[in-house]
Amino acid sequence: MKITKRQLVRIIREMNSSPGVHFDITKDIALQSDGLGTTDTITRDDFYDMISDYYKEQEGIRFRNFEMLDKMNIQQVAEFYDDMFPQSALRESQDPSLLPSALEAINNGTASATMGMGLGRDEILISFGQGQSVVLKLRSF
Repeated sequence: MKITKRQLVRIIREMNSSPGVHFDITKDIALQSDGLGTTDTITRDDFYDMISDYYKEQEGIRFRNFEMLDKMNIQQVAEFYDDMFPQSALRESQDPSLLPSALEAINNGTASATMGMGLGRDEILISFGQGQSVVLKLRSF
């Protein structure tokens, strides 16, 4: 199959402008593209700063185990950072019919509330009944 120069240029542009994150392990960087031609370079130090900032926000202290991250390649560090965030699918798949039971348990004083690692900054886990729990997003009015 023959490819013209114009087709080759188009293919290269499409590859470079596809949205998402592409890793260059040899240069130890991640390239994040929005698909519109804008590409941001994220270095290992940038990931370390983001990890430390998010950990401080969640736990109240800075992340200190950078020796562990030094042994990983840039893609593994990015996956470690992504894994720090709560699983949004769990929030979306919650059964809305649990909310009245959770509110009743709160009013009766039989529910327990938890905030911390694994939850978003404005989220609270309400546990009630027999192993039932629901995550609520807090809003300020």
